[in-house]
Amino acid sequence: MGKARDFVFSVSGDLVRGLAVPCLVLAGQCYAAPGRDRRRTAHLIANKELLDPWKGPEPIAVQRARVLQVLGAHTRKMMA
Repeated sequence: MGKARDFVFSVSGDLVRGLAVPCLVLAGQCYAAPGRDRRRTAHLIANKELLDPWKGPEPIAVQRARVLQVLGAHTRKMMA
């Protein structure tokens, strides 16, 4: 993508801002997905849900259930 890679290693902020599909943003806690990128992503995407925290023993069961619920709801809509 050449110079368009100004955001999240491979895409531009404009591309992220233009996403029309429902998105789940999971809080990054590593080099590949630092917190600042998560916050910027969540700010740019209109139709998003931020799952934070999502890692660790306490939140993992709740967030896993939420991810499966969102994917199930939107996958059916997209496949119809």
